[in-house]
Amino acid sequence: MVFQKHLEIQQLEETVAPFRLLSDIHVPAGGWAKVIRRALGMTNAQLARRMRRRSAQTVLDLQAREAAGTIQLDSLRELAEAMGCRLVYALLPAKPLETLRRDRAEAIARDTLKRTQHSMALEDQGLGVREAERAYEHEVETLLSGSPKRLWD
Repeated sequence: MVFQKHLEIQQLEETVAPFRLLSDIHVPAGGWAKVIRRALGMTNAQLARRMRRRSAQTVLDLQAREAAGTIQLDSLRELAEAMGCRLVYALLPAKPLETLRRDRAEAIARDTLKRTQHSMALEDQGLGVREAERAYEHEVETLLSGSPKRLWD
């Protein structure tokens, strides 16, 4: 089961890898739809007709919503298709997924050990530096080998 989960994560990382190359691209002022429409030499009215049953004002509104980040994906897809484009959508993890999981496990382990060491110190049973490091590593590995749901409670 752990191997299968690792394989799933690895496959997902391979899927998002091409998007990492694009992560520094910023949305143009006014949004993609407006910039591409203009580059094609298409008016708002022409785009509206290509979208069927839409008005030029609706196209303006959709472009404004895209620029503001409030457009619905189906509307953005419709805009894109009417201009001969394809909408590409992805959630790109800030770090590799295994790193995000390890970071979370390490944070939980630090908090757990901090509480444990505080209680033990009050009882004059504190851990030495090496014991604390071993306990920390053991806790991280236990968290990573168990159910990943435990990392996000």
